[in-house]
Amino acid sequence: MIDAVGFGVQAFSLTPQLTKVFEPWLPPAWRHEQAPLLAGMHPAFDGLRCARDAALIVASGVEPLAAIAMIDESGPEGLLGRGPYAAPAALFAVALDPLNALQNAGERC
Repeated sequence: MIDAVGFGVQAFSLTPQLTKVFEPWLPPAWRHEQAPLLAGMHPAFDGLRCARDAALIVASGVEPLAAIAMIDESGPEGLLGRGPYAAPAALFAVALDPLNALQNAGERC
């Protein structure tokens, strides 16, 4: 299955087969650590949490997980690899820097 919607690891709880395949590469507490990093529920997918919150990621220090796949030009027949990726929380801190700077500038006015 190629994830066209982009839910990846957030949807692993709905796909026990994939969860079992990737379990050896997932952090031990991934089920409990990832949910609090998501801001809400998707309105079109009942029970599926979505929308990563960068501020929550930075505050928790938990690396958000993504499911990635590489395919060649032949598509699904050319699957080169797939698996979970843990993005460093520091990336989200850098992304928030400009927003924090604007907020701090506004507080000084």
